[in-house]
Amino acid sequence: MRNYSGMGLRFIRLLLIAALCSFLMMGFLHYGGNIVIGELLEKTDFQAKRTENRVNAFQSYVKKNNVALTDGDALLSWCNNQPLVLMEVYRNNKLMFNSKYSESDELYSKDIDVTYYDWYSYYTVHFADGDAELLIYSDEIYLFQTWATIAEVATCAVVFLTVFLRGVRKVASYICVLSSEILALEGGDLDHSITVCGKDELGMLAQGLDSMRKAFLEQRNTEAASFQANQSLITGMSHDLRTPLTKLMLYTEILRSGKYQSEAQLKEYLTRIDEKAGQIKQLSDNIFQYSMMPMENAVTVLSSLSLKEAFRDSLSEMIGYLSQKGYRFDFVLDWVDEQIFVYEPFIKRLLDNLTSNIEKYADLSMPVRIELLLNEKYIGLSFQNVVTTDSAKQDGTNIGLTNINSMMNKMNGTCHVEQTAVSFKIELWFLRADKGKTGGCEKESITEKI
Repeated sequence: MRNYSGMGLRFIRLLLIAALCSFLMMGFLHYGGNIVIGELLEKTDFQAKRTENRVNAFQSYVKKNNVALTDGDALLSWCNNQPLVLMEVYRNNKLMFNSKYSESDELYSKDIDVTYYDWYSYYTVHFADGDAELLIYSDEIYLFQTWATIAEVATCAVVFLTVFLRGVRKVASYICVLSSEILALEGGDLDHSITVCGKDELGMLAQGLDSMRKAFLEQRNTEAASFQANQSLITGMSHDLRTPLTKLMLYTEILRSGKYQSEAQLKEYLTRIDEKAGQIKQLSDNIFQYSMMPMENAVTVLSSLSLKEAFRDSLSEMIGYLSQKGYRFDFVLDWVDEQIFVYEPFIKRLLDNLTSNIEKYADLSMPVRIELLLNEKYIGLSFQNVVTTDSAKQDGTNIGLTNINSMMNKMNGTCHVEQTAVSFKIELWFLRADKGKTGGCEKESITEKI
């Protein structure tokens, strides 16, 4: 399809506009110039002065060259040097010379009396063979109109070029703008937008460049977000590996030092070591799996379990581990049989993050309170502890709560954190199986330390 808004049509329009401006200027100057010239000649004695100057010049010519009235060639020679002049010479009421005739003898052969008119100005000229009367006609208006026309044409040409070059300059300025913006893009500044002006070839070029800039910017942001997501995922997974590794080291140390009390306890520790090794393997497999597929696209299949089935074993292990570290617990638990939505591999990871948090920041002299929570839509667990005053334990990596938040959202649950200078409390709310699926996480006055 032909582009009717292209650069060719744009320049044609520009030429037409420049020509119209010149035409209007020509009309204005011509009309105004005629008025000025008419006023100059009608209201001043300019015409009379010019005529007198011509008569004086003619008298000087006659005197200098001793010209006689019968010397028609000399008279005609002077007239030829005076443009726009018609001259007649009379003697004794007879026409002796007329500048329109090249042969004055033709006039001499005619004995014709000429009537004098009062409205004509006659001037006496002294010739070599006697005086005669001179009548001069001069078209001074034509002379001025000629010069005025030349000035009008020159002015209109200047107007035409000015209008046209201003339009061309506008196009050139837009090209310079595009050039500077392209240089900015070459320098990597994708946030600087391209100026789109018009629908011609330059406008389409600018629009294409801006679309390309947006595509590159979106691609860069997508790559940055993907990189950040992978970094957060790897960091979170690495953080989750620490607690099972620590527990594994604790159990192997107990076995190495022979501090178990019976054969049954030995087997229990071996079973826990095997479980922790399996958990570490599962986490390492997840890291490899998620490195191939972003975590946001991973599918989490939820199971419907009772709160007791989901947490009893893992919570017992957590309590046993922390008890050996010297922590005490205050339980407000009354297991209910209602079903909740959970993803089982996340249970151990949730409790491992909470275990790590308690080890780092809980006051060893104060008990950790674990409480069951209920409302119409959710069933939850609350973990609350007193914050230690040991300054060596105050530095955190800001990973644990982020991991907990992410896992709760994937299980369509919520987490609620409350922290002050002396206490820390986190509530994990799981969606009841008979209430459908939802999601979200809220935090209040939170200072993340995990």
